[in-house]
Amino acid sequence: MDMSQQQDLELLEFLCELARDCRKHLNQAHRLLDKLDMKLNAWTMQLRPKKLSLLAAAAVILRQGKNPMNARELVTAIEAAGLWQRRNGKTPDATLASKINTEIRDKGSKARFKRTAPGCWKAAK
Repeated sequence: MDMSQQQDLELLEFLCELARDCRKHLNQAHRLLDKLDMKLNAWTMQLRPKKLSLLAAAAVILRQGKNPMNARELVTAIEAAGLWQRRNGKTPDATLASKINTEIRDKGSKARFKRTAPGCWKAAK
């Protein structure tokens, strides 16, 4: 083997070792990026605003307002405030009225709502 071939062989060995080192560091970098990505996803989930249920949104609207409201007025105010989006249901006002009445029945004085008249509610104090 002449001198040129010997130098080529040494250069090839050096490049192979360099490639192994690069691969090792690249794998470490990938693992770190995966960990950072998981942390970022967790932080994003914590910062994302939580969607309110129709019932929770009704409690917010009634706490903000001073006058009692019926279910249809509540649904309109909730949608206008952007607290809840209508899905496929055809009668969200009937659903809301049922849920409010159920909460009043089940929780009694601890309910978030107080009936002022049939089909009308205000926020409980």
